[in-house]
Amino acid sequence: MMRGRPRKAQINDVVVFDKVMFGVVVEYRDTHKWDRYHVIRTDKIGRNPYGDAIWLDSTEITNTGKTGKRPGIVYRGNDRLGGDQIRGCRCNCCVHVRGVEDEPEE
Repeated sequence: MMRGRPRKAQINDVVVFDKVMFGVVVEYRDTHKWDRYHVIRTDKIGRNPYGDAIWLDSTEITNTGKTGKRPGIVYRGNDRLGGDQIRGCRCNCCVHVRGVEDEPEE
């Protein structure tokens, strides 16, 4: 038996927002009046994640029917490292490695 209304998108679904931007859902919350989805911007097929994840209301997204797993894997890998403060950046284009520092500037 299903309770409540169905979700507009599931984890790893590719969605459209702002009419021309594409992204992949990496997590969601249903504690608000509208469901909230944490989305990482990608290309239209759900690959090549970039930038930080943004929260969007369910009214702002449209599901494309495609899925993309890599953005969610990268996001969760970076989250396990300890968040933005430890990583030093907010991008989600690649998995950062703990203990690797930038080259020293002269």
